[in-house]
Amino acid sequence: MQKYILFLISGVLLFTMYSCTETIDIDFNDFEPQIVIEGNVSTTGAPVVRISSTIDFYEPNEFPPVSGAVVTLTDQGNREVMDEVAEGIYLGPNLVGQIGSTYTLEVEANNESFRSVCQIPDQVKLDSVTVEKTEGLTFFDEDNDSIYEVTVYFQDPADVDNYYRFIEYRNGVQVASYSISDFSSDGLYLNRDLYNYDRELESGDVLTIEMRCIDEDVYTYFSDMQESNPMTATPTNPKSNIENATLGYFSAHTSESVTIEIP
Repeated sequence: MQKYILFLISGVLLFTMYSCTETIDIDFNDFEPQIVIEGNVSTTGAPVVRISSTIDFYEPNEFPPVSGAVVTLTDQGNREVMDEVAEGIYLGPNLVGQIGSTYTLEVEANNESFRSVCQIPDQVKLDSVTVEKTEGLTFFDEDNDSIYEVTVYFQDPADVDNYYRFIEYRNGVQVASYSISDFSSDGLYLNRDLYNYDRELESGDVLTIEMRCIDEDVYTYFSDMQESNPMTATPTNPKSNIENATLGYFSAHTSESVTIEIP
């Protein structure tokens, strides 16, 4: 059986600039350890790929990195072999994502081959982010002055299918992510609440909201993960956009952030 897999989603930097975790639900019918690939090409910073392996359900909650993989990233006319800068973490320092460019990720790991293609969509500007302390009765507690509501504001372009991912960091550590499409709001000016009933902020905390414009396949992956329920009879894996992979994703995206210090 397989355990829930803890995803460390490396965003733009090497080791510590973004510390991010995602929890996804693994199909318990899968028995053999599997390669997990998390690839990101951003318009801000160097491409990062993290490769790890699933573990047996009864093993300790440790998710071993996969070293010694051959990871290549290709765009129009350029091909780069990514360097392993730490166990299971591969960096492409000579390439920065460009809007409209298409990227091909190829991985050779544990005698298996994986491939994915992703294009960076046009950027939609993040206008602003508001953070407001809740008043009175909250969902779980009464008069808890450490619970805040976060809202993002942006103009969705008309007549274009747009997909967004918002990532929430508290003091540099990822605490939540949110997948949004314009399926029912095409062309509207949007103010979307980022619902997180576990969010608690204290005075002096630094809250960062990153907005990524992503393609449909990446949106589907994170939307499936967002909606998955480990308590169902047959939990399923989110649909990966990587050929030959059951788990993981490859995202080429724009990136823009707003940072707010809690007074």
